[in-house]
Amino acid sequence: SFDKHRKVRDALITAVSSSSESSSSYRVVAGGMFGVETWKEDTKSRGPHRTLSCDIAKPATDSVLDELAINDILNESVTHVYEENSILLVVCGPKSEGCDGFNQLHSNTDYSEVQFLYSCDGLVGDLADSMYACELELTNTLKLATEKNKIRTIVVDSSMGYPMGQIIFTLFGLFTNRISMLEDVMTVIAMAPDKSDAHWRRILINQFRKEIFVNEPAFRGQVVFRDSQDFEIELNIASEDAWFVTNFNNIISNLELRTGLASEIQNVNGGQKIVSPDYEFSQNFLASDYDQVHNLAQWEAQVPLEQQTIFQLEDSNGDKKASTAKLSTDLLRRATEEALTLIPGGSQIHDFTNLGEGCLLVALWLGGRVIVLWDGTDHVDINITTNAVNESVAEKFKNKFLSVIPSMTVVLQDIQPRGVGRVVNLLKDTKLGTPHWA
Repeated sequence: SFDKHRKVRDALITAVSSSSESSSSYRVVAGGMFGVETWKEDTKSRGPHRTLSCDIAKPATDSVLDELAINDILNESVTHVYEENSILLVVCGPKSEGCDGFNQLHSNTDYSEVQFLYSCDGLVGDLADSMYACELELTNTLKLATEKNKIRTIVVDSSMGYPMGQIIFTLFGLFTNRISMLEDVMTVIAMAPDKSDAHWRRILINQFRKEIFVNEPAFRGQVVFRDSQDFEIELNIASEDAWFVTNFNNIISNLELRTGLASEIQNVNGGQKIVSPDYEFSQNFLASDYDQVHNLAQWEAQVPLEQQTIFQLEDSNGDKKASTAKLSTDLLRRATEEALTLIPGGSQIHDFTNLGEGCLLVALWLGGRVIVLWDGTDHVDINITTNAVNESVAEKFKNKFLSVIPSMTVVLQDIQPRGVGRVVNLLKDTKLGTPHWA
């Protein structure tokens, strides 16, 4: 149980007449066991916990995620990307079905011009012919609309369907259209009041970042707004604005104040870095240019006493049912006993088989210990600690263990030193003398 760790730690510190100020600890969670009765309580106490009031998320108010809130999100998003003598393009569904953003953006914006691009009638599925004809029609419409001013912002209306999304991405993906129709700095905005539409709208906006904007500054932000009844709306913005992060935070903060909704930023992506092969740094810094006094003092003070190695093993055939049939407490005990023949004088194994579906094996000897944990299916953890001078014991132990259960393989291995003096290096590293950076 995780809640007992601190008590055990304090008891060990007291037993060696030390204090919490002179000790340090960390937790390694490598595996577990199926069927443990306290798993629900363990889940609550596992991992980091919020302790500062500023870390606690603000609860949503009792406001309902209604049309007014959706309009506020749309208006706030558009306000931060305004530019004079530019076009705001709203891409809608078919004209016969109306456009949610029409009334909201037709007059309530500072843009010099607002254009509404309606989806072509007869777009069903991904019929190539009808989509190509629609693309040609929309291209001609946009060429006329952008004769004087170019498009600065594209708003994907909630009424726009998936086929229309494919068409506008293809249309603006053409280099000639990108140059003739769009401003140098672009922004694309999409809201998803319906969860069923959120996935493809998110992908569409991200494709603008990856395929059309490409090089930095290029960003995509994804945020979800929720009300007290867990109704939610997702907002995705892709932009070439160098101040995107600042503006994105301002949009979210303002909307929380205006609507009372709770926000959750789920993703922020950047663009590709622009590489300049001939660029030369004006000044280079070496390790000797930095103050290494405190680092060197820590290096010299550390005393590695032990080496802890954690092996995570899994059945190589990947069949959990077959693994469960093959692995057993008796087999794991036999493998552990075989591996312990490497230890001079041997060691007694203490087994715990009443914890869950797997088992826990513990062996202690002078200068070392090993803990073998089986989760009840196809996963086994070996946690072995030896004297620092015997760094090869762990590898030999693992090989001997696998000779008894050859179907298992190592999927992960962690090695860390244990000792005093804020030890962070293995004994073999400290033997190298003064580090090269000192």
